[in-house]
Amino acid sequence: MPIDYFAEVGDRTRVLAGWIIAFFAALFCIFALLAILLGILHAAINKDVKDAFDFAGSAAAVILLAALLTFVARRLLHNVPSANGFTLLPTWLVQVAGMLLLFGSVIALAEGQKALSLELCGGGIAAGLVAIFLPWIIRRRLAATAESLEPDSPDGAGSID
Repeated sequence: MPIDYFAEVGDRTRVLAGWIIAFFAALFCIFALLAILLGILHAAINKDVKDAFDFAGSAAAVILLAALLTFVARRLLHNVPSANGFTLLPTWLVQVAGMLLLFGSVIALAEGQKALSLELCGGGIAAGLVAIFLPWIIRRRLAATAESLEPDSPDGAGSID
């Protein structure tokens, strides 16, 4: 049986958080639309299509963030956890984000970016590894939860007393 992590927060706070996230998702969609329109306008005025593709790339990244926010808002508003019962996001999505974070941190560290310190890259590497191994962490937590919910054996061998 999945654990309801929102029980302590309450329905009112969960729904409020869902609506706030939905508002920002809508705002991101507006920003993406503005980026596309600015790209078209820039290409029409300057006759330079290359810069229009830069605007389109930025819009695509913002649309991706908006889609992710919409997904989380929907899960919060409908009180639907992921299939694993622990996270709002599917574990494969967390793993992909972790791989991208790990890749980006290693590249930034290898390139020797002055603005990025070793601590920041190290934190990115650590967070990326945790995200990649998230399904394993969830399986261990589920096993530990199942063990703690099992009744003691009749001979008392499983009791802590």
